[in-house]
Amino acid sequence: MMDQSNKSTKVRKTRKSSRTLFEPTDEQRRQVEEMAGFGLPERLIAKSMNIDEAILNRCFKNELDVGIIRANIKVAENLFRQAIKDDPKSISVAIFWAKTRMGWKETITNETRISFIERDHLDLEV
Repeated sequence: MMDQSNKSTKVRKTRKSSRTLFEPTDEQRRQVEEMAGFGLPERLIAKSMNIDEAILNRCFKNELDVGIIRANIKVAENLFRQAIKDDPKSISVAIFWAKTRMGWKETITNETRISFIERDHLDLEV
């Protein structure tokens, strides 16, 4: 799944120095986007790609940003499909959706009722 080696990495030298610039491949871009979508920390993504974290942030900024968005879209689509099924199992998914997406919540109300007769025997000011 993830290429541990840097064999396919394009490297070019800059004109002003002998320093090399990292040029990511399309496959590396796909891998970084996927790992970001899974929620892996950037330091682990960089380590798995065998690059410095600064290079990861500079060369893969878009993939890091978009990865989690695309993953959330896939999960939301699946959650929505599950919630609208005509199946008793979908009730919990629909409740989860209502609470997280629609702001619904369960509240507990404690009611105490005291009759007039009981109230007269208590030292309460009404």
